[in-house]
Amino acid sequence: MITALLSACSSTKYVEDGDYLLNKTKIKVENGEVPADQLYDYLYQKPNKDVLFIPKMGLHVYSLSGRDTSKKINRLLRRMGSAPVIYDENLTENTERQLTKRMKNLGYLNAEVSHCTDTSGKKLNITYCIRPKDLYTVNSLRTKVETNDMRTLLKTRSAKKILKIKENQPFEAETFDNMSVDLTNLFWSMGYYYLTKDNFYFLADTSIGNHKVDVTLAYRKIAKDSLDEDLSLRRYTFRNVTIHNEYGRDLPRLKHKKSKGHRLSDRLRDTVVYKGVTIINGEEGLIRPTVLFNNNFIRPGRFYSNRLVDNTYNSINALSAVNQVGIQLDPVDSAQIDAKVTLTPANLYYFQFGIDGTNTAGDLGVSSSISFQQRNLFKGSEVLSLKLNGAFEHIRGHSESVDADDYIATDNYYEYGGEVALTIPRIMLALLPERYRRQVGASTTFSLGANWMKRPEYDRRFLSADWKYNWYTKRKRIHHTFNLCNINYVVSPRTSKWFQNYLERSGNELLKESYKDQFITRCTYSVVYGSDLSTDLHKKGWTIRSEISVAGTVPYLACKIAHTEKENDVYNIIGTPFAQYSKATFDVTKAFYVKEKTQLVTHVGLGVAIPYGNSDIMPYEQRFFAGGANTVRGWDTRGLGPGIFNYRNGGNFITQTGDVKMILNFEYRQQTNTFIDLAAFVDAGNVWTIKNYEKQQGGVFYLNEFYKQLGLSWGIGIRPNFKFIIIRLDAGMQIYDPSYAMDERWVITKPSWDRCSLHFAVGYPF
Repeated sequence: MITALLSACSSTKYVEDGDYLLNKTKIKVENGEVPADQLYDYLYQKPNKDVLFIPKMGLHVYSLSGRDTSKKINRLLRRMGSAPVIYDENLTENTERQLTKRMKNLGYLNAEVSHCTDTSGKKLNITYCIRPKDLYTVNSLRTKVETNDMRTLLKTRSAKKILKIKENQPFEAETFDNMSVDLTNLFWSMGYYYLTKDNFYFLADTSIGNHKVDVTLAYRKIAKDSLDEDLSLRRYTFRNVTIHNEYGRDLPRLKHKKSKGHRLSDRLRDTVVYKGVTIINGEEGLIRPTVLFNNNFIRPGRFYSNRLVDNTYNSINALSAVNQVGIQLDPVDSAQIDAKVTLTPANLYYFQFGIDGTNTAGDLGVSSSISFQQRNLFKGSEVLSLKLNGAFEHIRGHSESVDADDYIATDNYYEYGGEVALTIPRIMLALLPERYRRQVGASTTFSLGANWMKRPEYDRRFLSADWKYNWYTKRKRIHHTFNLCNINYVVSPRTSKWFQNYLERSGNELLKESYKDQFITRCTYSVVYGSDLSTDLHKKGWTIRSEISVAGTVPYLACKIAHTEKENDVYNIIGTPFAQYSKATFDVTKAFYVKEKTQLVTHVGLGVAIPYGNSDIMPYEQRFFAGGANTVRGWDTRGLGPGIFNYRNGGNFITQTGDVKMILNFEYRQQTNTFIDLAAFVDAGNVWTIKNYEKQQGGVFYLNEFYKQLGLSWGIGIRPNFKFIIIRLDAGMQIYDPSYAMDERWVITKPSWDRCSLHFAVGYPF
């Protein structure tokens, strides 16, 4: 209906006589040697955009407006839509020149570009025809420089790797431009402070015939000085390195008391020289000299390197006690550089207090929390975090729901607890060499938490402990997290008979599972790699996430060593069975650039979890699920699987989980001229069990059957994009439901609202 409404209004309504609406633009490349899709970015004029599968939706919306712009509805439609693109012959000629230049840059030095047009009424279609002719390839790459130092450096392994030419490599301008950039970065890391990309240029000789090119890398002097005085060829070292350890600008005037026999100084300075680095403190030094030295990579005697400067900036700026860092480099005579690093302190103390009123089924209460942070505990940017919470609620009528034989510890509801955490900006692991412990962005976190809950129906205790490391590699593209020890202990020392009966009568498996005693101790390592993937739809790139967890190994070995007797065929710690399992997950997302403001994003999510030893089944919160806003969107959360399990016959949150996961997603994303982004998607996936559990019949994973049990769905999404946050509203419809008999699984032939699902979320699904 919407499409019909839009089509009813003429797209040439606002095209004047003598003008033409640019209806279609096409690029034809002879022999298809260059993909035409890669050339559309070089067009100076493009037709009105299609939105998803609706041609020129913005233009049709614009055409719905009336000519009277004093009316709000007309102004609104014009803002929401897009004005007609009128054909411009001058822009067409510019496009021809641009396409010719692009083809030459790709190695087609004799390429020819022409165009032809086809009109129908007020609409015009244009086709650009490209004849690439012969592709020129690189025959050889030589270097020609006039200084011994430069010649020597160009023979290093790093330089040879940059200058390596593959056999029959196309003579592309971008290849040699990237070489110039990479060589400049290489020499910057070797001390060549004044060297720039413009110091390098390439000479091409096409006279050798057979469409081959001999390329020569040469050096040119930018400055007017003689070659012997060329600053670009000097290797600079750091001379004096000074760190102002408190203030972003020069030290302020500080007031201090007069002392008998001493003159009142204009400025109070405390200067420390630590391993050759001068540290100037204010009234009190912000950071300890050892910490500053370890996070500062600019040191006297080292050759200048842009990487050292970047690492210093990133490392010091990551310290919680520092709000801002500035680095000033001053080249001096004799090829040396003086460096000045200035620190601006952050707010070292953070305090927050909150209080809320509560009303649960008519029971009035109050809850409050207090949070405190000290962000420079030992003057090493250590962060101490403290949090206390408490709640009270008056409960009415509990005596009617509790058996007379039950012991009632309280007439009301109480909850109180706290958490303490210490984050240290380095890896605290003595076994590692010092250079690994001081990586940029590395941190160690220790935390302890406890919570007590008292109700007439039950008492509960929550205890947690965590020991975690974080660090980055590959210039912060890879983020590592190593959770050396994570402990969660949940126990109910008292449960009333009435509440036990209530859980049995409720039939709510999720509720039952949430009140079980649990003891989980695990070790986890996760890694996240991100290339250039971002929320901008003109970007492309990868995101890879992987995690491995092992739980229960330490308590299991302790029980074995201590010869602990099993109870009910399992070992217990503090009277509670502990979970023992291994779990691994792998997720990869790849974004493909389609055209302007348009992406095709693919995602694969895999996972496997294996209980063993002290566990016959995975803990509920560690199992996988399918269905929901980030998996297969034709089903509600945890609504799909496992396998061919028929969830219509007694399925619930517990039974619709599994030990093996496979999720496949394809999503087409498009930005419009407004803040509304649109998407269309196809999802596939399911979960399976490792063992044949009685309440999950048909859920076992079999290698020769699993692909027949993948649930399929498709749908569309509307995503208001406010730049800082993306709101997502996705509607999915089931295509293939593996829970039905084989001849009934293609539910797309019988559409129903019961087979649709609506999801609201924040951010992209993957």
